[in-house]
Amino acid sequence: MDALSYLTEMPLWSLFLITFVVVLLSMLGGRLIGSHVRKRVGEEGEGPVGSAVGASLGLLAFMLAFTFGIASNRYETRKELLLEDVNAIRTAFLRADFLPEPDSTEVRRLFRDYVHLRADRSNWAERGRQEQAIIDSDAMLDNIWSHTVTVANRNSGSETVALFIDSVNEVRDYNTKRVTVGLKARIPQSIWLALFFVSILAMGSMGYQFGLIGSKSLVISILLALTFSIVMWLIADIDRGLTGAITINQGPMLELKEEIDESVP
Repeated sequence: MDALSYLTEMPLWSLFLITFVVVLLSMLGGRLIGSHVRKRVGEEGEGPVGSAVGASLGLLAFMLAFTFGIASNRYETRKELLLEDVNAIRTAFLRADFLPEPDSTEVRRLFRDYVHLRADRSNWAERGRQEQAIIDSDAMLDNIWSHTVTVANRNSGSETVALFIDSVNEVRDYNTKRVTVGLKARIPQSIWLALFFVSILAMGSMGYQFGLIGSKSLVISILLALTFSIVMWLIADIDRGLTGAITINQGPMLELKEEIDESVP
């Protein structure tokens, strides 16, 4: 795993700590440089420096808002996909009742196993287990599709079977969207790198200004580092989908699991 990949996959507490240290060191480093310049050449006019600091902080605020917008939009997309996915599975499961036996019972049992896998949060809470759960869910859907093909070959002229085929296709489509958009699509690593780079420059310039005017800024530096670290932690947490502290409520999938368990022994 390269450094950028590790940045998006590291534990959230590590990201928080690294962000805090980087921001704090940037401000303290800038203050040391500013103090050195102040001793060598005296106080500079605060106007030009203040304007530069204001511009860099404004750019940093824009970057934070932009990145948070990406994470929050995907969070809303995940919620919508969950509801659409549950409705597609429920429709396919109900239409399986109209298939001839023994295919109907077998397909409904396969859907039950699939929903059990999807509803078990432990399968999705860790990155390593999540990859295996994706493989298992794809295998289950392939098995359902194989049974669907068998039923279709036996009942090629049945409108009921045709409707069931459409439902299974929809389930497979939503599963692909869920994995691609909900689990694998993340904030690009280049944006994280740019955000850290801009943060170092902005906080360093603020520290430089503190050094020029001789301000005792340790407490302010710590508070700013904590504030910025919390915001970065929040963005990263929202971006991680099911593996962070802020996750999508799986209530609709759990309710579907209960419904299917009641109808399939």
